Amino acid sequence: MEQRANAHVVIISYPLQGHFGPLVKLSHLLASHGVKVTFISTEHIHKKVASSMAEFRGEKNSLLRLVGMPDGLEDGDDRNDKGKLFMSISRMMPGLCAELLRSQLEKGDKIACVVAVTPVCWALDLAEKMGIKGAIFWCAAAGALASLISIPKLIEAGIINDEGLELKNEKVELLPNLPAMDSSEFLWSFPDDPTMQKNTFQFLCSVRRMLIMKAPWIITNWFNELHPSASGLLPKIIPVGPLLTGNHDKFCGTFWSEDLTCLDWLDKQPEKSVIYIAFGSLAKLSKQQFHEIAHGLVLSGRPFLWVVRADLLNDQVLIYPDGFLERSSMFGKIVNWAPQEEVLAHPSTGCFVSHCGWNSVMEGMSVGVPFLCWPCFADQLYAQTCICDAWKIGLKFEKDKDGLIVRQEIKTKITELFSSDSIKENALKLRNMARESVSEGGTSSRFIKSFIEQIKS
Repeated sequence: MEQRANAHVVIISYPLQGHFGPLVKLSHLLASHGVKVTFISTEHIHKKVASSMAEFRGEKNSLLRLVGMPDGLEDGDDRNDKGKLFMSISRMMPGLCAELLRSQLEKGDKIACVVAVTPVCWALDLAEKMGIKGAIFWCAAAGALASLISIPKLIEAGIINDEGLELKNEKVELLPNLPAMDSSEFLWSFPDDPTMQKNTFQFLCSVRRMLIMKAPWIITNWFNELHPSASGLLPKIIPVGPLLTGNHDKFCGTFWSEDLTCLDWLDKQPEKSVIYIAFGSLAKLSKQQFHEIAHGLVLSGRPFLWVVRADLLNDQVLIYPDGFLERSSMFGKIVNWAPQEEVLAHPSTGCFVSHCGWNSVMEGMSVGVPFLCWPCFADQLYAQTCICDAWKIGLKFEKDKDGLIVRQEIKTKITELFSSDSIKENALKLRNMARESVSEGGTSSRFIKSFIEQIKS
């Protein structure tokens, strides 16, 4: 039966797991408040996740609909070439999105708002031309947004040049009540790839202009109590996090098939005993670093659940250390992809070795699991600083002179984390704050209701 909607929102995603996933969860949240959602993604992603998306096709929830659009690349093109994919989408999808919006309006379907993730912020121009309200979805942390907003001040202070490259290493306080940010932790930081850093900085400057000049609202995946000073960055920030699937029968926005056998395995482990290791969808490791992790897990002697993507190593075949699989089979489990929210919420999970991607941070924080931080680039670097220095819910690994996190360091930090009562207590406090924010009457709950009322007016 057709559900009656009190508003219609068009969400335009981007084919990165870290963008797509939280936007799917935002869609569920809006739909739970009676908002009709048209969710636009690329045809390639649409096909990749089609088997999981019955509810988007209207079979379970008539308020949610997913539309796949061509990304401009051929079937044989390399979509792992992120620059090529971005340019192709930027050429192809604006016209297609404009056609969809126009056709909806011609049918008399009033669109209350277009919500776009930052790589497709051109959607705000489309919406403005058609008289439709627009919002940006910001999927990183408040510190990352602060670094973006502060770009002119950072250039003026001589900390970076106009290409985003560091001129002097100086810590800068960008938000009250959060640690000062090192210049190596800025959002556009790619320590091992100066070209990527320059290109990212140039793109982020255009995003900054759009946020300041075009976006009536900036929807964020954090909760107000976590970043109470963030509202001072811009007057239009709407924190609605933590964005979680909640009901595990719902499509959670993952690109990969989840290995559910890990949940049965977790059921057999002691409470708060398991080390969960997951580095997200983009991080890469060297063969040597991969082997150090394997040896460190064996040395720890603790049960572990390790997500090992087929492409986790840098252009190398995935080979485990000799004898590792045999030695660890009695107390460890390895999967290609895991249902992360369920794993983190499981009573057996006691530690999250994470790349500190913001979605993972919010998922771990929302269930009170302490972190061992393994950031790789961009906002992950400052997320580690907040986790370890501000919120004190995790620990950092230290690299050796060759830039490796060696097995003994891994064992030492695992032991230290599991024996730290203060970290566990802090993690539980933040969990309670996160849960309160999304409960009825909580700050995130009030913000999403206020947003819906504003777009309807």
